Amino acid sequence: MFNKKYLTLILFSIGINIFTTSALAKVIPIQQNTINMTAQQLSAIMSSKINSERINGNFFIAGVADASEGIKWCGYDRVSAVQLWNRINRHLKTLDSEQRQERAAKVIHELLEKVYPCKKQ
Repeated sequence: MFNKKYLTLILFSIGINIFTTSALAKVIPIQQNTINMTAQQLSAIMSSKINSERINGNFFIAGVADASEGIKWCGYDRVSAVQLWNRINRHLKTLDSEQRQERAAKVIHELLEKVYPCKKQ
């Protein structure tokens, strides 16, 4: 799981991102529909030309991955955050229309569980 220093850095970065985004950039506020988003919505965020939107998508993925590591999947010792974001982003683009309507967190869990399964003890 993320250690306290890394989590502090993430939270600090979120704060910096909120306060330094230009008025022209469309920041996705944290609301019910951005927390309980579909895979299609997350894919659109991750493909955005607006950097702050992609950062928000990365933080969503990091939160889902961190909350489920050791439960749904195991592998922080085998994969970096950037590798996770890239793998998940590529996976989102391969989904069919039905899968795109599923919750993004569910799609992320299923992919991580398949690619980085926990070793049976």
